[in-house]
Amino acid sequence: MREINRISNSSEMAPWDVPGNYSRPIARRIVEEARVPRNYFGTSKKAASVLFGTRFDTLSSGTRDEYYKWLRQHSKAWWSRGEPSYSRGRLLERLYGPYGAMLRGIRILVRVAPAPLRLRIRRFIRWSEGLERNLSLFRYTFPWAVEKTKVCYGAYHKRNK
Repeated sequence: MREINRISNSSEMAPWDVPGNYSRPIARRIVEEARVPRNYFGTSKKAASVLFGTRFDTLSSGTRDEYYKWLRQHSKAWWSRGEPSYSRGRLLERLYGPYGAMLRGIRILVRVAPAPLRLRIRRFIRWSEGLERNLSLFRYTFPWAVEKTKVCYGAYHKRNK
């Protein structure tokens, strides 16, 4: 992100930096150099990507196996940056059923617990949800998909030269 911001804010990109909150000079340059008129290009965000799930049950078994292989290959690099390890993420996945049931029970408990205890229970829920987010291996699906797409496009490009 730092590199993208550096490029976006560089003097070389100034001709494509437009006023407002939706400048996007890199994308604007690519589009305008493809001869798309400036007024045809977006001036505001109309939609965003959607995360269709946060667990691996949304992936087919073959895709999941391929993804796990990719995760294992890259886990040392993430671990060196202090990101969650593959093994901890896999452990969370294996425990997700009992963990989810426990969390549902705790959410019910917070409704009937005495007021002094409710604050502590809510803190625990926030902590456990943060832990789940931090350990989730699903967050790497986008970089995996980009890398996989690059390989596919590279193979297509070589075939069609």
